[in-house]
Amino acid sequence: MQTATLREAGPCDFRTLSMNVRQAGLLDRRLGYYWVKVVVTIAAFSGGWAGFFLLGNSWSVLGIAVLLGLISTQLGFLGHDAGHKQIFKSQQANRLLGLTVGNGLIGLSYGWWVPKHNAHHAHPNQMELDPDIGVGVFGPGADEETGTQRGIAGWLERWQAQLLFPLMLLRSTGLYVSGAQYVIRRRDPPAEPLIDHLEGIEHRGV
Repeated sequence: MQTATLREAGPCDFRTLSMNVRQAGLLDRRLGYYWVKVVVTIAAFSGGWAGFFLLGNSWSVLGIAVLLGLISTQLGFLGHDAGHKQIFKSQQANRLLGLTVGNGLIGLSYGWWVPKHNAHHAHPNQMELDPDIGVGVFGPGADEETGTQRGIAGWLERWQAQLLFPLMLLRSTGLYVSGAQYVIRRRDPPAEPLIDHLEGIEHRGV
């Protein structure tokens, strides 16, 4: 039986691999597959919410909640593929789908997530360049001298590999919080300076 020999890959190796992958059709768009997935997933999402309200005050809604959680994950995958421009040839169509799924259905800022995710792919696992590993488990607050988290955050950071699955349950919450912070920071500037400027022009008779 042949065994592969591991060696460091250079630029030429990656270029060859990329060409082989494309020639094999592994990156070809599957428009039919995505149309079916989009329609079925959104229909299931709508049906889940309809069932949630129809059941009302019942323990059965716990099953609906699990279903909606699974469907929301699939919607997130659709937004992910749209962010990579893998679904449609048109950039506008991919963006429209991403905004509909992300901002409209699951409440995740598509405009914030796309550049962050692209930066992750451009610099995977590189400290201070990959935004997915740039901060600790609970974000900033590291000790300035050692660069490590303190207290319970430090303990969780040291044991995050063993606690992967429990921590992943909170990952989506972290994405929502970060997206909301991004939107708040990018709000339009106050209108007062512009109003004062216009009043000054009017006063000068310009």
